Amino acid sequence: MGDDRAAVTAVLASPSPSPLAVGAAGGAGASSKQAEEDVWTMPEVRTKEDLDAAVEAIKRAAKLPHKAYPQVPTFRKDTPARRRLQTLQRFINSFEYNYTGRNYFDLRRNLGMTHICQTARKIIAEALPIQCVEAVFLGVYLTMGMEDLQRIPLSFRSTIDGIQFRHIVLAIEHEDR
Repeated sequence: MGDDRAAVTAVLASPSPSPLAVGAAGGAGASSKQAEEDVWTMPEVRTKEDLDAAVEAIKRAAKLPHKAYPQVPTFRKDTPARRRLQTLQRFINSFEYNYTGRNYFDLRRNLGMTHICQTARKIIAEALPIQCVEAVFLGVYLTMGMEDLQRIPLSFRSTIDGIQFRHIVLAIEHEDR
């Protein structure tokens, strides 16, 4: 387990944009002394005090990469709907995919439009990885002012190697297209 943690820590501390290009020692060609200095190690957490100390250590860590936050696109009133939708799709695509299987947001769809919009604002503000439900929340929220659109959520299932996956996408109809 120690080796796994070291490899993950090296990826977190690496300025390299690609985790695949970084080895457990901080990158190919780095001297071992330089690699030891470059690697930030996560403090061991056993109590609440340890957790608080770990959070502070993370905040003070100079070698961690800074997260880029996506900027919500703005449009002029005369921007065509097609261009708006393409720009909004690129904005949604700019979020990383959540491979963890863990939900970071309250995704209950039955709580109404206010809840969906509040959740979408949180998704934008926190810029955490998302899955398809979060993308639909973003799509609904970002297209609310576009009255000439029809938004239709479509859910379906797929099966890969006997494992069933549930999906949801937001279909948008504009001018009968």
